Amino acid sequence: MKSSMFLFLFLVLCSCQDSGVTSTFAISSDSSIIRGENVEPQSEIAQSSVVLTTYFEKDGKVVYKSRCSGVLISLRSVLTAAHCFIPDNVEYASSRTYVTFLVNLENIKGSDSQWIQSWVANRQYIDGKKDPENDIAIALLKSDAPSPYKPAKIARADQVPKPGDFITSAGYGISSEVPRVESNRLKKVQLRVQGVYYAIVVVNETDQGSSCFGDSGGPSFIDSEDGLILYGINVSGRGVNGKHCNQSGSILLLSFHRSFIAPYL
Repeated sequence: MKSSMFLFLFLVLCSCQDSGVTSTFAISSDSSIIRGENVEPQSEIAQSSVVLTTYFEKDGKVVYKSRCSGVLISLRSVLTAAHCFIPDNVEYASSRTYVTFLVNLENIKGSDSQWIQSWVANRQYIDGKKDPENDIAIALLKSDAPSPYKPAKIARADQVPKPGDFITSAGYGISSEVPRVESNRLKKVQLRVQGVYYAIVVVNETDQGSSCFGDSGGPSFIDSEDGLILYGINVSGRGVNGKHCNQSGSILLLSFHRSFIAPYL
């Protein structure tokens, strides 16, 4: 994306939760994305969506902590956004990430999570072309995702939403931007497609419904004769009136990165 609509400034601002080690966010068990609804544990969305927590460390100390959403594309591969692993303006020497397999994060036990083995990001993003159309990465699990988790069904190259269609995005992001309230639940929201530009689907967002901090890497689905199918991931957003997530959202089309994803299916 080369247009001002997708200013990279918003890539991180409307994405991973920048909670750091000095975070004082309130916790909410209310439904969210922002003004979304809770995802039922037995649903297709719940059984493929996960949350990733990454610690960035330097000199033996955690200097930054992020939370992103993700989606299983195989029992050992989690698709997410590259900026979840490559933060801007953070000096760190190493990082470590664990994935949690729960819809409700209120009472996490050790058995609900596992540390990832490694991650791989789009080479162009690593090389500095940090545009939203390159913002894709895969976390590799050490062992299979637990039952009943299973990979999402991935859309064919021709299954792309059109302007005016409604899509369903999911994630573990905040439930309120002002005041900023962190959510502890997986939630979903239906958003209308504004347009499709190159590798990005732009959706309309408002104070009454949007994805936001912490929803980056989360799945975006369209309806098909086979049920919900995964066509993209949330990568950035844009806001007005002093906010970052109430005007438009950018969803990266997976069909644009089929060769990158294929080895991990």
